[in-house]
Amino acid sequence: MAHILKEEKYPSGSLKSRETELHGRLGKRMILKESWYPPQVDPLNPWQATDVAQQRSGQQMYKGNYVNGQKHGVQERWYDNSRQEYKENYVNGQLHGVQERWWYHNGRQANKENYVNGKKYGLQEDWYENGRQAYKWNYVNGQQHGVQEARFDNGQQQFKLNFVNGKEHGVQEYWYEDGQQDYKKYYLDGVEKSQQAYQSYVEGLTPEIQATTDFGERGLSGIIASYLLP
Repeated sequence: MAHILKEEKYPSGSLKSRETELHGRLGKRMILKESWYPPQVDPLNPWQATDVAQQRSGQQMYKGNYVNGQKHGVQERWYDNSRQEYKENYVNGQLHGVQERWWYHNGRQANKENYVNGKKYGLQEDWYENGRQAYKWNYVNGQQHGVQEARFDNGQQQFKLNFVNGKEHGVQEYWYEDGQQDYKKYYLDGVEKSQQAYQSYVEGLTPEIQATTDFGERGLSGIIASYLLP
């Protein structure tokens, strides 16, 4: 059962904000906080609402759930043009799950991130307003881990980096906007190395894990080997 705790209104009488008490599963007390944009009026005729004002009157700005004063659950916000700005998920005040943002003018997705207990985990993506991919990041426990890529807004690759546990590890490549390669660097455990030293290291790698596996009903089998670098 919902119970309104507090409401605030603009001078025009339209709703500005509201807090509502909700009772979730297992009797958990939750507070739903909401806010709305103010109505706009024609400065030459302040007593009569404009078409824009009529569209914005009652237009929601924010909606979010709180438990014990902390964000808990879905948090949403909208731009003044009614397009969604972001949608976030929280657990006990920490980002947890999928977080998404959208561009103001065209509503295209701008960002999509994944969090576990307040730390980035997994694939993180960003897009330009024209819809093309800008960045693809990979994280484990809040640290960059794996391949990190970026592209210019014309679609050309900008860089491709390799990280292990938050440190540059492997080949790091950069390009110009016209597609020509700028430079290439080599890192081991966060320290830049010469190409020769790096190549010697790679040639000296031995399998880290080696095991026989079964590939299913066809009866195929083989050896799986993993290395320190791709």
